[in-house]
Amino acid sequence: MAKIPSFGNLQLGGVNTTLPGVVSIAPDVHKLGDGLNAVADMMLQKKREDDQLQYQKALLDLDAFGNDELNNPESGYRNLKGENALNEAGNYNQRYTDKIAEIREGLKGNSFLDKFDLQTKDMQTSYTRQLMVHESQEQSALALKTMQASMDVAMVNAQNLYGDQTSLAMGFDNLLARMDQFSQEQGMPEEIRQAQKEQITQQYFSSALDGWIAHTELTKGSFASLAGRMKKSLAYNKLSEINKAKYMLKLDSMIKHQGNVNKDSLALDLTNAWAMQQRGIEAENIPLARFNAVYGSKGQREYDAYQDKQAMARNIGAMQNMPTSEIIKFTQEDISKGGNSTADLTADISHPNNFAERVYLQSIRAKAAVALLKQRGQDPIAAAYQAGEVEDLDFSPESLEKRATQAVRISQDYQTPMRVFSDAEAKKISEMVDNSGYAQQLNLLQVLEKASNGNDDAYNAMLNDIGMPNPAFAVAGSILNSPSGRTVDVNNHWFKANDKLDKQTIAGFILKGAEALKPTGRGDSSVKGVSLPGKWVEDFDSQAGAYFADDPESKLVLQSAVMNYYVGKSISMGNYVDTHTINSDLLKESINAVTGEKSQRYNVRMPWGMDEQTFTSNVESQYLQIVKANGWGETHPYLENRFQLIPATNKNGLPDGRYFFKVGNGFLADKDGQTVVIDVLRGVNSIKDIPE
Repeated sequence: MAKIPSFGNLQLGGVNTTLPGVVSIAPDVHKLGDGLNAVADMMLQKKREDDQLQYQKALLDLDAFGNDELNNPESGYRNLKGENALNEAGNYNQRYTDKIAEIREGLKGNSFLDKFDLQTKDMQTSYTRQLMVHESQEQSALALKTMQASMDVAMVNAQNLYGDQTSLAMGFDNLLARMDQFSQEQGMPEEIRQAQKEQITQQYFSSALDGWIAHTELTKGSFASLAGRMKKSLAYNKLSEINKAKYMLKLDSMIKHQGNVNKDSLALDLTNAWAMQQRGIEAENIPLARFNAVYGSKGQREYDAYQDKQAMARNIGAMQNMPTSEIIKFTQEDISKGGNSTADLTADISHPNNFAERVYLQSIRAKAAVALLKQRGQDPIAAAYQAGEVEDLDFSPESLEKRATQAVRISQDYQTPMRVFSDAEAKKISEMVDNSGYAQQLNLLQVLEKASNGNDDAYNAMLNDIGMPNPAFAVAGSILNSPSGRTVDVNNHWFKANDKLDKQTIAGFILKGAEALKPTGRGDSSVKGVSLPGKWVEDFDSQAGAYFADDPESKLVLQSAVMNYYVGKSISMGNYVDTHTINSDLLKESINAVTGEKSQRYNVRMPWGMDEQTFTSNVESQYLQIVKANGWGETHPYLENRFQLIPATNKNGLPDGRYFFKVGNGFLADKDGQTVVIDVLRGVNSIKDIPE
């Protein structure tokens, strides 16, 4: 049998604990009762603390509600003014009562409920008092505002009753009665009431006298009679002696001021008119009577001077629609009597009153003419638009065709180079070209060609305007409109036919290449990885640089167009990715395609599409005409051995059919000293403007 161990000393955590020898398991009734009472007391204490917390929170909620009702920036009662405050106090008080009932409902069974009722009664009393204070303040403010409005209306009525003495007196009595009632309601002291009555009396009858003056024409000569009649009036006799004296001084000052007002008013009108007249806008007519009122005997002279300025305005305005040749006369005219005047403004030196004035006006008119000529030279279409000679351009084919026709006349009238677009319009179209693909660009070129209606000057003017920031577009457009041929040899062969390409194909390659070379995201998304070969500029110079020795600007334009063609043709062959080495044959083709063929006989680029035979025949026949016309007495069959032909170029860099004869460091001149120029497209001509 297992042995039961003894519990004598049991080691627990290293501490000796002695257990009692006898263990009792019967409950202690007295001690159990005391424990239950302690738990009950603790629970009662806990409930009381919870009730107190709930009670305090209820009071805080009510206080927050009341504060918001009074002070909320948008809906608080203290922010209500005037009648709004008077009509809402009861509603605010009722909402507070309802809030107390709502909170009390949640406190049922709370031991602090009676205390809550007592506390909220005091809180509502305070809240109601705050409502009443604000309501009383707003009621007083409203009464004061209403009374002030009544006084303001009475003063205005007094101004209108200046001629009706009976109504004026009745209005005053009515105003005083209302003022007395208001003073009594406000508990105003007697001395203050009397002071206000005197103040109102002076203001009311002064207003009546102001109305009298406002409806009377004030002149210096009428002062005595007007003052005499005023002194007999009710309004004047109601004033204090001091105010009577002040009013007579005021009346005299107003009469003097009236004269100054007339002068100031006329001066202002003349200043505004002058600002308009200098811009070619005829101002409103100013009657002679106004000049006489201000200047007296000199009124007629000042009136005539004003009419001269009106004439100047008409002249400046008319310039807008004059040909430039007529406008130039305004810059050179002699307006003295007997001179060659171009308008209705002349100056007779025998009448010095207006001579200097009219000479001055002539200088203003001349400046306006110079400014207009400058504007026409810089942006003729914008100047024509301002003058109403052209309409807004909607860029439809019909609108473009109409504008091109108008541009021809404007160029003739303004004596300016052909322009079809204003600077702003050209910029807009250039941006459209820059953001469109080559197919859309080809379509636009066709639209422009149709709009020009066969006028090469108009077509080239449109290309020049649009193509300055888009050289590929301008070069392609010039090729499409080439007057000397439809095709060009891009490769010459000894034993087989030369390779020819038509102008539509060449223009398409140029535009397609330009699109492919646009920055990522703007070009043809189907073409990726396009790059120009390294050292392509040097390779271009080695093949074509000599032909641009005298024209670096054209070289840059055509150099760009050549590489556009190079890339466009490469794309068409599917061989364009990561090209690092120049293809000499393709570069030669590109140069020929873009710049046209080279004359082997004269070692010069010919107009695009012109063949050697036609070019040589035109050069030689025109040279013989030049020799004969100048009586030089001999011809030389080997023209190419005597002179070097230098092509003139238009803005997009392509030869325009004109050529100079270079002799040493200068150019061949005719018997009159004018530089000789042949035009293989149009005939013999001489020009003054030559490259230096």
